[in-house]
Amino acid sequence: MERQKFDEVIQVTVLHIAKGLMARHPSMSWRLDWEDKLFQEYEKQRLAIRNKMQLPPDLSEHRIDRHKIASAMALAILNVRPIDPKSDTSAGARLANEFLAITSGGAIVWRFVVEGIKKNRPKDAPKYVSTRFSFPPSSDCPYSTHACKMLHHHPDGGGDLVLANMFFLLEACHLRTVESKHPQIDPTLDEIKQASV
Repeated sequence: MERQKFDEVIQVTVLHIAKGLMARHPSMSWRLDWEDKLFQEYEKQRLAIRNKMQLPPDLSEHRIDRHKIASAMALAILNVRPIDPKSDTSAGARLANEFLAITSGGAIVWRFVVEGIKKNRPKDAPKYVSTRFSFPPSSDCPYSTHACKMLHHHPDGGGDLVLANMFFLLEACHLRTVESKHPQIDPTLDEIKQASV
């Protein structure tokens, strides 16, 4: 990803999410040079994932999918740890980078999904654009808390491709949630109803 595109993604995902985190924990701050370090680490993670894909020579320019991009970004955040909790010892502050990693990864995946829907199914776009990425329900505490604890104790996320698969499954779960709230309308039935009125 070129630096300009990376900075655009950072603006609408990482910075947006961190703003909310820092509002809840005012003592937290950004570490020095975090943006340059994050870009360098993201590129390192992206190349490592790409090398594992073992693409044939004719597909050497093939791009990695949104789940692997999200995984590379999440791992970059976990390695760089751009948020410094300072003196705040609350669980929210201690897990701030993990939360930033998991929610930024989810936001990146969802951004790609929405852009694809806008391009390929513009009539359906409003129901997706108005929906933020959400995690599946959990009985005892939010799913995001479980994911943050896992990332805190296993900072490699179980490996880049395991993390990419987790983002794939989270996307599938979230798409189901959006679809159940906004059932698909058969356009032919819709047209028939309009014509008969």
